[in-house]
Amino acid sequence: MFTVNHLAQRYGLTANQVRDRLTLLEGLLNGQMIRGRQNAKLLTDAGLAIFDRLIQLEQDGIPGVTAVTMITDEQSKGPNTTVNLSSNGSHTEELIGELRAQVQDLRQERDQLLKLLEDLQARIPALPAPSEPRRSWWGRLWGR
Repeated sequence: MFTVNHLAQRYGLTANQVRDRLTLLEGLLNGQMIRGRQNAKLLTDAGLAIFDRLIQLEQDGIPGVTAVTMITDEQSKGPNTTVNLSSNGSHTEELIGELRAQVQDLRQERDQLLKLLEDLQARIPALPAPSEPRRSWWGRLWGR
């Protein structure tokens, strides 16, 4: 059995964040979450797997409510869930590859723009140095 404090330590969350996620998952955790001493929430191994899936989806940027809906759909499909999980991993790999390619393109574009800026700055003639030191407007007003 896994306590709220155990889950908080395992996933780097606060106890309140774990409780909020358990509240989101209440409909899915029928039988996997039981009440212990002093009404403490305890998860079974199956409940831990569901909680772990929620954390994975949240780390992929999916909001909690949407993630719970996705987990519900995965559970309703039954044995194909493991296939969906592995295909999610390959989809994530594809997205990472695309993002890396975009970053590389942006870096190349940045380098081209910096070179263009340097060329334009080289074309601008330098201003002549002032012949006498500038006086403040107050000094010019009083003739100093």
